[in-house]
Amino acid sequence: MPRLRELVRRQADLKREVRQTKKKSKGEAAEVSFPRQALESARDLGTERRVSKEIYEEALSLIKEVFDGKTIKGRWLNELVTRIANRLLMKDMLLLNLVNRSTEENYLYAHSVNTCILAIQVGLGLDYNKSKLMQLGLASLLHDVGMVRVLDIVFKSDKLTIEEYTRVKEHSLQGAKMLSQVADWRDIDREIPQAVAREHHERYNGTGYPQGLKQEEINEYARIVGLVDVYEALTHQRSYREKILPHQALKKVADESGKLFEPDVVKALINQLTIYPVGSLVQLSSGEIARVGAPNKDFPLRPVVNIIFDKQGGRLDRLRSIDLSRDGDYHIKGPVDERLVCMSSTGI
Repeated sequence: MPRLRELVRRQADLKREVRQTKKKSKGEAAEVSFPRQALESARDLGTERRVSKEIYEEALSLIKEVFDGKTIKGRWLNELVTRIANRLLMKDMLLLNLVNRSTEENYLYAHSVNTCILAIQVGLGLDYNKSKLMQLGLASLLHDVGMVRVLDIVFKSDKLTIEEYTRVKEHSLQGAKMLSQVADWRDIDREIPQAVAREHHERYNGTGYPQGLKQEEINEYARIVGLVDVYEALTHQRSYREKILPHQALKKVADESGKLFEPDVVKALINQLTIYPVGSLVQLSSGEIARVGAPNKDFPLRPVVNIIFDKQGGRLDRLRSIDLSRDGDYHIKGPVDERLVCMSSTGI
């Protein structure tokens, strides 16, 4: 796919430019003034932000093709998931932050991409190696592919009837069947995407569908995707219900640990996202509003935040970043509902 190849080439060029810039800056350290260093750092951040956004947008484009009924190109999707996994292995908080974007209009596509990103992040928390991360990432990206068969119902704004809900539940088996016909999986075990599509609605206590499997009877990857699928859906708006804040969603899934979801997977999700997930809004003790930029594993209640609104509610011209684990003058008073904050059209 020409566009994907171009993005891969562009990402390699950008990384090479960043390395050359850093090498040159290091050699001239005695001569470089702070303003110039700051400018180069800002450029690097801008480059990284652009790369993350391009990967996310390309993922949306490719999964949209799948839901539009085009042939599933396992090889292309494999390359895409490789790039996503590599970014998360590099601790790309910018890519993780994109999961929090509003997805009401194209939620089925974004839900698939978000589930992929979050599932890989959970896999990192479970110490998965690169091979397992790839298996998990591709399977999670395609977990809802069976929805193609029921799109006439999926986007209804009204509550589904019992008959319609029964039809929607068939998407898991339909998805497994569709994935069994994909030929070019490359290094992916073809059984894993099928199992995840079929079993991501199974539940740890046996109350799920379509087979009522429980605990280790459920595919290992499906147990992860089943949890992430629910968390992602809870934190995004749907035409038939309101979204809830990330910390509320984490509490909901934590309450189901050992019942609907495997405890180790729940623990990994909470540890990887923390009580204040990357991208969520919080109010500081100063009255200012900030967006969580990166977690602090040793201090889960004191992440790195980017202040975007002053205490009067005015939007700042420039972000001000604070590591709360190192700055004792600030602490988080609590999460903020983004719907109640007047955000600019560009977002953060």
